[in-house]
Amino acid sequence: MGLQGVDKLVKKHRLALATKTVHNLLETHKETRIGETLENCVIPMLEWRLASLDKEQGDTIGVETGCGKKVLVACSGGVDSTASLIVACKAGLNPVAITLKLPWGGNSPVNLEKLCKEFGIPLETLGYTEKHLELFEDVQQRGYHPCGRCHSLLVEELYSYAHNVGADLIGFGNMLPTGTHSIRVVGGNLVHVNIPALLALDKCEALAITGFTGRLDYGCNLLRVIHQKHRRTRWVSIQRVFRELRAGCIDAKMAEQFIWDILSA
Repeated sequence: MGLQGVDKLVKKHRLALATKTVHNLLETHKETRIGETLENCVIPMLEWRLASLDKEQGDTIGVETGCGKKVLVACSGGVDSTASLIVACKAGLNPVAITLKLPWGGNSPVNLEKLCKEFGIPLETLGYTEKHLELFEDVQQRGYHPCGRCHSLLVEELYSYAHNVGADLIGFGNMLPTGTHSIRVVGGNLVHVNIPALLALDKCEALAITGFTGRLDYGCNLLRVIHQKHRRTRWVSIQRVFRELRAGCIDAKMAEQFIWDILSA
């Protein structure tokens, strides 16, 4: 068995763990709003993914399901979250794309407005809060790695928005953690799904789904500023790259490119 065969076995194992978790949640939340969300939105995505691995369908998404639930997908304009949005759209989940306008701006590889118009996806843009401004100033002064705290802030804001609009599911573009930990119920009736992690999608597959062919830079504008001002933070970023490499989310060539990108900041 070659490396591709091993890769497929690992992905199927992760999908099996994710599927088991979904069915366990389904047992716990029988005949509830959460149960309907899992059955109508999450299981069809898992079934498509298993079928696509068996039949080698590439980036062809399964039949539209028309889930009838309010689905949000958090989008930064990066490859992973954009692929998640496209998967949710073509799987018939009728998602709404949610993006946050952050104080340090962005250099997204994907034009989110153009993509949403192409697929007929509603796009909602949320403004940043005082907490984001505090983070922006604090990390520059104290020199710690911003990604963990920034992600927590973003998730907090998006959960709040999801609850306010009565969403049933919110999807994110995280590739880790995979399997069992890729899905959870948060705050009553809201299901949190890390879509690439749930479906064991790697970065190469995400690139194929989005059709992006340009050069990928590592991190956002804020992270690059921190890398320049506080050089020790580069090693934290490099460890994050190695974590994705070990998990099979990226290949060795991509990891090397990201590391050079970090070191040359």
